[in-house]
Amino acid sequence: MDINLYFKKLQSTTTKFNIETKAGLNLKTIIEIENRLKVKLPNDIIDFYLYTNGLEGNNLVFNIIPLPEVEKIKDATGKYLTFAEYMIYSEICGLELDQADRNKYKFFTHKNDKNKNLQAKPTD
Repeated sequence: MDINLYFKKLQSTTTKFNIETKAGLNLKTIIEIENRLKVKLPNDIIDFYLYTNGLEGNNLVFNIIPLPEVEKIKDATGKYLTFAEYMIYSEICGLELDQADRNKYKFFTHKNDKNKNLQAKPTD
């Protein structure tokens, strides 16, 4: 889907689903965050955060986390970046990033269990 069509669709549904969008970031801020996290974000994720710095459902069920609050999770298999949460962090969603090609990534979900280590489950 063309990213501009996505943003138009998002604008048309924010009221219907009671979603609050936040003011987008500027590119300089995004680059500073990339440097702090030592990652290169995919271009479409950068476009998203230029448009809105996260989404918040007023029912607190699903939120896309503002980029300055995003956590980097690393393990032996690669680099994982958490960018969304469901049911007050009972489940997280993120990206498995390929640092050789910033536009190659996989989504993952993880149910938060404080007694277990992160076990990312890629979704193809």
